[in-house]
Amino acid sequence: MKLFNLPFFLLLKVIHITISAIQVISSWLEEFFSLSWIRASSTEKLFSVADFVEKVPKHLCFAVVEDVSKDDVAKLIAWAMMAGIPEISVWDAEGELQRNAKELKLAIQREYRKTNATVPSILLCIPNVLYEEGTGFRINLWLQDNGRTDIVNVCAPIHHYLFLLPYSLLQGCKLYCQKDEKRLDPLDPEKFSEFLAVKSLTPDLVLKCGSIESMCGFMPWQLRVAEFGFIQSHKGVKLDTFLTCLHKYGNCSRRFGK
Repeated sequence: MKLFNLPFFLLLKVIHITISAIQVISSWLEEFFSLSWIRASSTEKLFSVADFVEKVPKHLCFAVVEDVSKDDVAKLIAWAMMAGIPEISVWDAEGELQRNAKELKLAIQREYRKTNATVPSILLCIPNVLYEEGTGFRINLWLQDNGRTDIVNVCAPIHHYLFLLPYSLLQGCKLYCQKDEKRLDPLDPEKFSEFLAVKSLTPDLVLKCGSIESMCGFMPWQLRVAEFGFIQSHKGVKLDTFLTCLHKYGNCSRRFGK
């Protein structure tokens, strides 16, 4: 009986190996030809990147966990703007970019002009410092204190009001119920975020620049649906490296935890 089944077993094995090999080769060829546009790309091609990927992030964050090069960060931001990404955030631990925000904005404009295209409106946002109103590309500049420290700054006065002040001083405060007791109205992440300095949307894609492993001060719920990409260093970064990250994001399957 076993000898009788052996040829059938070998036939199924051959069929399985053949199908697997075809799938691998097909996937490799598809990846090779889909990336050919990256190898032949110039900055002008960034304006039509949506034609080559299935989706483009609406909010891209560069997490710089190394010494910051303002000109290289400006180049990455300009590339993201050319790709049509409406909101771009940059996180650096020391706040170097926040201190030199005006110079960064000028560097972005210089980089954008290299394509001979009209420079669009750039709106800077620095938590608790600057929020430029209008229509255009929003550039958020974050530092480490805009993460977990931000939560502490919100929770500390709540604790103070609830446990250290008499109820009579709380009447009329929008944070609390109008009853004969001290307690918070029900809070959820969305309501809590209203009191944070960083009120930006959740990033769709986070590109970490550098080798240090870090959460970069992000709130846990801000990263719940974010995809991650890695760039060895933002210094001297090449266009094809950035496009490869967009390609991987554009072709990934986002299941949102399902």
